Amino acid sequence: MFGAAADDADNHSGLTEMNQFASPDGLWFDEREDGQGILWIQTDNGYDGVTEYTNDQLLAVVPNGLDDIQGTGPVINSSNQQQLKRFAVGPNGCEVTGIFATPDKTALFINIQHPGNWPADGNALVQDATAVASGQVRPRAATVVIQKRDGGPIGV
Repeated sequence: MFGAAADDADNHSGLTEMNQFASPDGLWFDEREDGQGILWIQTDNGYDGVTEYTNDQLLAVVPNGLDDIQGTGPVINSSNQQQLKRFAVGPNGCEVTGIFATPDKTALFINIQHPGNWPADGNALVQDATAVASGQVRPRAATVVIQKRDGGPIGV
C-alpha cells in the first residue's frame, strides 16, 4: 500500500478522496478471531497534496478481505478500495498516535498530539474542527476513547 493524494500521478494504490493519506506514522495490527484482524494506520501528514483535503487520521484495513496478488502489485489497489477506510479524523494541526484497544475490542484509544485549533469555541458543546481557535482556550493533547453505541466491538 502506498500513501498518496487521490489525484497524484504516482498514486500506485488507487486511493480516492475517501481514503487518501500520507506519512503513516504508526501501525498496529489488532488480532481478531477467525483471521478478521484489523491493521490500523495513524498518520502524521506533512504532504500538501493530502493536507489540503483532510487532517491527520486513523485508517483501517481488514487484510483478510484483500485478494492475494502474489507480489504482482500493491495489495491495496483501485479494485479493492472498500478494504481501506478512514475511521477517524483529528482536529487541524494534530497527529493521531498511540492506538490500543481493550481486550474485548469494545473500546479503542487514540492520542491526539499538538492540535492546532481545538476547541474552536470553549463555550460550545459541539465543536467545528475546521474553525479557527478563538484564542481563549489553549489547544491541548488528549486521549480519545472510541466506543460503539451498542457496546459491540469497534471496527466491525
